[in-house]
Amino acid sequence: MTAGSRNIVSHIVVFSLLTLFFYLILAFGLNRLACSGRRLMLYVHPMTPRVGGQEFLFTRDFDPDEQYDIFVVGSSHAYRGYDPRVFQKHHFRLFNAGSSAQHPVVTGLVLKNMLPQIKKKPFVIIDVYDRILELDFQESSGRMMMNCSDPNLAKQILFYRLDVVTINNFISRILKSPDLKEVEIKDYVQDGYCMRRDTLDVELDPFTQEFVLNLDAVNGLETCLNWLNMQGYSFVLVSHPMPKQSGFEAYHTPAAKVIESMATRQGAYFLDFTELSDFSEHRYYFSDETHLNQQGVEAFNGILLDSLYALSVLKQPAIP
Repeated sequence: MTAGSRNIVSHIVVFSLLTLFFYLILAFGLNRLACSGRRLMLYVHPMTPRVGGQEFLFTRDFDPDEQYDIFVVGSSHAYRGYDPRVFQKHHFRLFNAGSSAQHPVVTGLVLKNMLPQIKKKPFVIIDVYDRILELDFQESSGRMMMNCSDPNLAKQILFYRLDVVTINNFISRILKSPDLKEVEIKDYVQDGYCMRRDTLDVELDPFTQEFVLNLDAVNGLETCLNWLNMQGYSFVLVSHPMPKQSGFEAYHTPAAKVIESMATRQGAYFLDFTELSDFSEHRYYFSDETHLNQQGVEAFNGILLDSLYALSVLKQPAIP
């Protein structure tokens, strides 16, 4: 190497180190300084995941020393649709690891991180709302990385997709103030469950959206199911009831076919309650156009348990 070449290389190294130094100083300031309860980073980059919320709460509520009989994952349909208190009345201990718009890849990482910590293998319920098969990885993974209590899970998300956005989110996780919380969930109850009491009180407009498959999400769900099978977990895929809405069937049918095909390949059941007779017609079971309220949750959870008993995939516990 000539003297001129060495000089160029040394300048590149110095410039890179200085750039990294100033980046870390800037990132530290933007993540540590707050205005109106929000980090300055959120004003500079509004898409940065906020601190707090469902991911923050359920990962800290999880107790690996507790013997959970049932473990639920999925989107907000999961954490607003399966009430541990209802299952407790039937002598099942349920933990709900759902989170908003939970991407199937994130679902898989949550399962691989949490399930091995439970001594006796729980029965797994995967809530498969149609839209999880359309989701982009970035939003769900960012919130989970920012807020999960286990640094190993955050690292697994980082190395799954090592791009600029994911790296920035991971650095924000490290540099943020440990006492900061930017999102509050007032309807959180326990064990990952959030309760809604409001009632859908408007007529729904016809549903016109077309189902658009995201192959990354589909492959993520398939990988997740493969892992559960290989590890010897019993599981079922469930789609909980939706309020009756003109045009929704055309959107739901192609998604249901993908999920049904996947379940068949895995030797599992897909329980599709999306348009449940004598349920979906009643708006008093729903809080909005996609979520159940508490009355609906209690009714649906009872129906689900009866279905699981009938299929012999879940046994009624012996009562002493």
